Amino acid sequence: MRYIICLLIFVFSGCAMDYVCSSHIVNNSSTDIKVDILFDRESLEKIVKNRNYIKAIEYYNEQIGQPVIFDSLTLKTTFTIPKNNKSEISHTPGGRGITPDYSIIKEIVIFSNNQTKIYPKESFDTLFKEVQNGEWQLIIK
Repeated sequence: MRYIICLLIFVFSGCAMDYVCSSHIVNNSSTDIKVDILFDRESLEKIVKNRNYIKAIEYYNEQIGQPVIFDSLTLKTTFTIPKNNKSEISHTPGGRGITPDYSIIKEIVIFSNNQTKIYPKESFDTLFKEVQNGEWQLIIK
């Protein structure tokens, strides 16, 4: 009886797991890259009711995993991704089969190898590719 109870606990604990979906910018180039994330003020105002979205962005910036510079006037976060490294830019909780939520990001600008690439919000769904269940990546070469 004891083994059956342990087996049931094991089976049901796996069913109760929360799934998350994360998006990363992956730097596979031979040099460090600089990334600017411009936040969407209107989307933030809708999500954060008390208009204290600066705190929400500060929390967001902590999840990136790199030291950041944040400009509160333009709502822009700037950070560097070292070569052969990655940084998380979206962490979406939910159930199985969810897709990333980029609603608070207005634009991503990537500076690499003397090139500047600007990616508007509308391109994110095709720009980031799913590499495994729950993980999406934008790979910079």
